[in-house]
Amino acid sequence: MSPRTRSAIGAFLVATLLTAQARTARAQDAYACIDALTDQEVTYRLRSIEAHIAHHKQYSKLWWWGWLTVIGSAGLAYWTAFGVIPHEGDDHDYRMRRERLFINAAGATLLTTQLSVFAMTSAHSHRKLRKLPDGTPEERRVKLREATKLLERAAKRQSIGISPTAHVGGPVWAIGTGTYLAVRDHPTFFVASAYLIPLVISEARILTQPRASIYEWERYRAMACYGRSGYAIPATPERSRVEWDFGIGFGGVNFGFRF
Repeated sequence: MSPRTRSAIGAFLVATLLTAQARTARAQDAYACIDALTDQEVTYRLRSIEAHIAHHKQYSKLWWWGWLTVIGSAGLAYWTAFGVIPHEGDDHDYRMRRERLFINAAGATLLTTQLSVFAMTSAHSHRKLRKLPDGTPEERRVKLREATKLLERAAKRQSIGISPTAHVGGPVWAIGTGTYLAVRDHPTFFVASAYLIPLVISEARILTQPRASIYEWERYRAMACYGRSGYAIPATPERSRVEWDFGIGFGGVNFGFRF
C-alpha cells in the first residue's frame, strides 16, 4: 500500500470519528432542535415530560416534605429542650446534658437547611409547568423548553443526592460528634448513639430518595431530537417501572429502588 493511500485512509478514519462524535454530542443536546420541531412533535415531547412529572410527583413530595418535617420537628424539639432544660443535679451533669442537646439540635438544623436549600425539584416541577400557557404552538414550544429545563434540573438534583459525596456528611458528623462526646466522657449509650444515628439517618435518606428523573432524562435526551438530520442515536429502550441499583460510595453502600 502506497504512502498516499495510507494517508487517505487515515484521513477518512479521522474524519469519520470526528463526525460520529459530533453527531453523538448533538444527539445528546435536548434543546438543539426545539425551534425546528413541528407543533405535533412539540406536543408529543411536552406531554411525555408532563406525564413523567405527574406520575412521580407524589413520591417526590412525600420524600421531601416527609424528611423536612421529621428532621425540622426534631431540631425544633431539641432547641426547645436546650433552652428550657432545668438545672438539676451537679453542674457537670447539667453541662453534659446541654452539650448533647446542642449537638442534636445543630445536626438537625444543618440537615433541615440542606433539604430546604437543595429542594427536590421533582416535587415542585408540576406547579411551575401548570402556570405556563400552552394554547398556541409558540406557547407550547416555550413550555417544552421550560419542561426540558425542569427535567434536567430534577435529574441533576437526584444525581447529587445519591452521589458518593452524599455519603460523606453522615460519617463526618458521626465521627466528629461521637469522638467529642467520648473525649468528654459522656455515658457510653450517648456516645454510641452519636456514632450510629447520623449514619442511619444519612443512609436512609439516600436509600429512599427519588431517582426516576435520572433515568427519564437519559431516555428523553436520547429521543428528543431523534430522526432529525445529524441526530443518529436511537431512543433508549423503555425501562421497567421498578428498578434497583447498587453502588459503593465514601462512607457506605448504596442499594435502592427506582419508584
